Amino acid sequence: MFARVGGPVSVSFQDGQAPTSSYAGTRDTMLDGDSPTAKNDADTSLSVEADTEVLALLSWDLSAAIPTTAVVESVSITLEISDKSPETFSLYEARRAWNEANATWKAWNTGSSWQTAGGYGVNDRGTVALASFSAADTGPVTFSLNAAGVALVQQWVASPGSNRGFFLDGAGTSNRLEFRASEYGTKAKRPKLSVTWHEADEGGTTGDGGGEVVLDPTPGNYKQSCDGSFGVALDGAYFLDGNDENQGLRVYRRGADANAAKTIDVSASIGLSSSDEADLEDAARIGDRIYVVSSHGRDKSGNLERMRYRFFAVDVAGTAPNVSLTGAGYTSKLLDDMVKSSNWLTPNASVIATLATAANLSKATDANLAPKVNGANIEGLAWLPTAQRPKPLVLGFRNPLQGTDAILVTLLNADAVLGGAVAQFGEAILLDLGGLRVRGMAWSPVHAAMLILGGPKDGAAGPYRLYKWSGVAGQAPVLVQNITSFPSDSGPESIVVYPDTHDVQIVFDQGEHLIDGTICKDRSLSSQFFSDVIVHVP
Repeated sequence: MFARVGGPVSVSFQDGQAPTSSYAGTRDTMLDGDSPTAKNDADTSLSVEADTEVLALLSWDLSAAIPTTAVVESVSITLEISDKSPETFSLYEARRAWNEANATWKAWNTGSSWQTAGGYGVNDRGTVALASFSAADTGPVTFSLNAAGVALVQQWVASPGSNRGFFLDGAGTSNRLEFRASEYGTKAKRPKLSVTWHEADEGGTTGDGGGEVVLDPTPGNYKQSCDGSFGVALDGAYFLDGNDENQGLRVYRRGADANAAKTIDVSASIGLSSSDEADLEDAARIGDRIYVVSSHGRDKSGNLERMRYRFFAVDVAGTAPNVSLTGAGYTSKLLDDMVKSSNWLTPNASVIATLATAANLSKATDANLAPKVNGANIEGLAWLPTAQRPKPLVLGFRNPLQGTDAILVTLLNADAVLGGAVAQFGEAILLDLGGLRVRGMAWSPVHAAMLILGGPKDGAAGPYRLYKWSGVAGQAPVLVQNITSFPSDSGPESIVVYPDTHDVQIVFDQGEHLIDGTICKDRSLSSQFFSDVIVHVP
């Protein structure tokens, strides 16, 4: 049911060499703190100093040789070292559309200053290292990008206009590293970027003709629960479901008409009893760790119940359906930390005030602050590899809005929070979803984009819409389609992405769905069920 079709393709980018002898898509220059207005784009060798006073910018145009539908597997860079250094040097995401001919220590283009001189501002570059290396000798050195680096290149492939290249910086003493630039006379010694990728056929075909995986469109009938508050893929056939009525996480085979293959109660690992209701809403998987967020909202009467304020993680092991889940920590203070501006890297005072008013954590009861009225309510959680840390997450709010825009908040230190640290937030991102709110979200590596379910704040029948967003603050989400076909008294609640396919699974919350005159969540466990739909997202 689930296998990649088509082998990997490897391509290199090096001026005058590859992918063809006419390639001239490399940009590189040096920023020198001792000569803050110097332009170094014509230099044949570039330097980086480990004391952060001299650094380099590098970029390669990938658009001519890799289709936008490609799925990136690995990325490496080769530099010809002319002056060795034992120090560690690292790559970081460049966030400005820097001009090779005009970039200096002071400015990324004529008349456009860096947020911080040398490009050290959060709007200038990312702070997570995408690759690190040292050069103990002269000659060629090749190093591979990590998962965050590959995800960034995947974004560039899918959206070539977002490609702003890398900063190369050092950490340590003043030992200097020097390497040959794209202007160097010997073409084979110029900077080279190599990408291995495989084809993701937009046509969505399988079989002898090749192409990508196509998910079986048969809807499932998932028993023993009324809703898919969240779903995350365990492999190509099974997904893990959580609901808002209890802390039982259930393993289902996608498309099956069956009970859960396995149920694992995680109540004890998050400081609750099995009779409590944490109101689980969404989850994000990074590697073998699954992060889960509850609503962080009051009950329907406006009562503040701390059991509904949980952010936690579980580590998954084994092969589906026989997986095991091990608690990896939790916190009940995520929203408390969020409404304090001192815990933000780039605080937006207006958004923080909006969230603080909607949460009002000092007030025990307020009917006006029920989640479906004016109270805070988190319903989205996803990996966001374009943010500032190795495992960045983003939280999406169903309520409140900021004006008419949906609110997203980046969480920078998720693993530290699970160990008891104060949460650190990056920035608030405002998205125009046509007045709708976040009802579910998931980062799709195949699309190199965030998929977002937009819907109403209350139990209204709609509208529900599926959006695709680049993950870059300031870029608008794009409407994929309206979602109009789902069971009565229910709604789309979660997006499940699978590797190597443009098809995604959308699961429904059917807690209020009538079954023989009784709503689903009031029926016995044996007669509860929810369903899903498979949607192709170009």
